[in-house]
Amino acid sequence: MQSDTEQVYEFLLEALIPHLEEKGRHWLLECLSDPELYATLDRRMAAARRKVGAGKFPFHCLWPPSVAFKTESPGDGWDVRGWDVSDAARICILLRIQYGQAHPEEWIKQALRQGDERERCAIMKGLLLLDPGGDLLSLCVDSCRTNSLDLFSAIAVWNPYPFFFFSEPEFNQLVLKSLFLDLDIAHIYGLRQRITESLIRMCEDFREERKAAGRDVPGSIRLILS
Repeated sequence: MQSDTEQVYEFLLEALIPHLEEKGRHWLLECLSDPELYATLDRRMAAARRKVGAGKFPFHCLWPPSVAFKTESPGDGWDVRGWDVSDAARICILLRIQYGQAHPEEWIKQALRQGDERERCAIMKGLLLLDPGGDLLSLCVDSCRTNSLDLFSAIAVWNPYPFFFFSEPEFNQLVLKSLFLDLDIAHIYGLRQRITESLIRMCEDFREERKAAGRDVPGSIRLILS
């Protein structure tokens, strides 16, 4: 029987291949079949964008099996937005390297430590596929403290991982930081299902602080303060 990781890997790879040009397909398939992938992970992750390009990669992703059975899982999956083909290629590499590993999360941690910002963004965008059990929750929450708008957006925007795994205070802080950074909170996955009285109060305070400082209040705050 296939593991969750193997099912997700095969689904993503099948969706990705038609979006790649011949040279990119050849490089990725050679990379994924390399028995020394473990030893060359850093180099492969770094080369992905140069090898496969940065074409857009919109697709409908099925929930990983361990997430699909959650009662709050809407439909059969989610419409992935904001990914390019290099993001998907990097996720495929990290899924492939998890095969048969007792502690697969260690490879993801290594890739985050050693990768550049684009690599870290790709990992965060695909974290639900890489970590459908939520084992890397604390790492994701810590990453929300970043000063990088791109990295924070990779977590906050169109990403179902916070919806499934962030606690109420963690999710509320993600929403508040999104407002502070003038991100459109309509793009926070599952926002309406995670609105609480506490989040409403925090947003009311945020709105009053903005008004008192003579600053614009983000229009998307109406999704919470309707």
